[in-house]
Amino acid sequence: MWNLQSVPGLLETMGLPFTYNASAVGTEANNSEMRFKMPPRDSLWLKFRLYIPQNFEHRMDIHLTMNNPQNLGWSLGDKVRAADGLSTGIIHAFDDTGVWIKYPNKEIYKDGVWVGQIVNVTRGNSLASTQHALFHHNNKLLAIWADGYSWKGLGPTIVWEYWSGEAGANNTFQESVLAVHYSPGNYVVANEHVQHTNFISPSDRGHYIDVMAHVQFSSGQGTNDGVIQTWLKKEGQHNFVKIHELSHANLDKKIRGANSESSYVGSPTDLQPWQNGYFMGASNSGFDQQTTFYLTSLEYFDALPAEL
Repeated sequence: MWNLQSVPGLLETMGLPFTYNASAVGTEANNSEMRFKMPPRDSLWLKFRLYIPQNFEHRMDIHLTMNNPQNLGWSLGDKVRAADGLSTGIIHAFDDTGVWIKYPNKEIYKDGVWVGQIVNVTRGNSLASTQHALFHHNNKLLAIWADGYSWKGLGPTIVWEYWSGEAGANNTFQESVLAVHYSPGNYVVANEHVQHTNFISPSDRGHYIDVMAHVQFSSGQGTNDGVIQTWLKKEGQHNFVKIHELSHANLDKKIRGANSESSYVGSPTDLQPWQNGYFMGASNSGFDQQTTFYLTSLEYFDALPAEL
C-alpha cells in the first residue's frame, strides 16, 4: 500500500511519490515502480499527470579507460576535450580503471572521438584513453501488457522509456527524450526504441507534464495495424501535442493455452486483452541526488477523450 504525499511547493496537491535514491555513477539501476490492473480492453487511453522534481537531472556518462588520471591532478568537475579536438565533457567520477565523463556534447559511439589522447582543459595536460563505453541512461515511464510482461508474455507488451538527449552548452543537462518500443508477444523481447521526442527540459522542473497514451490491438491476425500513440501537454499549455504515432504495429491478440502462466482469470482459450501495467520503474541512468517524482492524477478512457 502506497501513501499519498504533499507535493513539495504545492502543499494543497497530493501525489503518489516515486523516489529514487542517489547512486554512484556506473552502478546498476535503482527502481521505484507501481504495478496496476486495468479493466480488460482491446483499446484504451490512459492519462496521468507527472510532477517533475526541482532537482531532476538526467545523467548520461561515458567511461574512459585510463592509467591513473588522478596522478596528473585530474579532479571532479574538470573539463576535458576528446581525441577529435572538438568534443568535450566534464569529469563526473573516478574508478580503478579510469574516469567517467558527464554530458559529452559530440559523438559518443565512435572510438576515434573518445579513444586516443584526451586533454584536460582545466589542468592543461593530457592522457591516453584506450577504450570507451557508454553507460545505460534509459529510464522507464510506463508499460502496458496483456498476459505477461515482455518476453514472458504470449500477448504484446508496450514500454515507454526516456533517455538523456543532446548535451547543452558547457556540457550540462539539456533534455530527456521519450521513446516507445514493444514486444509483439510470443515470448520474445521488445524491439528497438523509436520516435525519440523531447520530453523533459530544465524548464520543466517544478512543473507538471500530462501524458496521454493510447494502445489498440491489430484488427486481425497478421494485419499489423495495431496502434500506439502518445501525447504530451506541459503545464501552461492548452492542448495536447502528439509525439508518437505507430499505426502499423504487430499487436495481434493471442489465444492463451491451457498451460499459460497468465494471471488473467478466464477459460484456457481466452483472447488476452490489455489489462496490466506499471508506472515509472527502473532508472538505469541513476541520480546524483535523491530524486522524487509525483503522479498526481490518473484517468482511464474506453473511447477517445474529449481533450483529443
